Amino acid sequence: MAKHTVKYGKSEITFELTRKNVKNINLRIKPDMSIWVSANKNVPLEAIENFVKQKGEWIHKHINYFREFQPVRCTKLEYLSGESVRYLGRQYRLRVRESDTETVKYMRGFIYLCVKDTSDVSRKEKLFKRWLNERALEHFHESLDRMHETVKNYKIPKPEIKIREMKSR
Repeated sequence: MAKHTVKYGKSEITFELTRKNVKNINLRIKPDMSIWVSANKNVPLEAIENFVKQKGEWIHKHINYFREFQPVRCTKLEYLSGESVRYLGRQYRLRVRESDTETVKYMRGFIYLCVKDTSDVSRKEKLFKRWLNERALEHFHESLDRMHETVKNYKIPKPEIKIREMKSR
């Protein structure tokens, strides 16, 4: 992988070039705002740079899109009382409590995280993520049940829902 820079208007676009056995020149912008280009080894560098210049407006549009979400993505949760967490598209304050039973509850605009050891970050993270996945499955199954009602007359089997944690969008 080699880094290259092209001038686009008043700005510069820096991208990483990877030579692969591909048919086309491929351009990818990752959520961390890095630009990756892959091309066949027979494609001259000048052609790749011209391709990137052609896509300059599209690149800037998507970089700005990812920049909007950057502050939210950079902060890693420490699962402490007072931290802000997202649930169903809204921000909620986290309240961490010491308790004999480990649970997560949503009440009155707060998310309560009850754990045995309040200093064990990995346990709090695992508990919170499991709670989020359970809530997601509930919501998705409700939605699936509503939608399946409209197509069940066509004898379409009800699909199975699986939730996975993805590294990128």
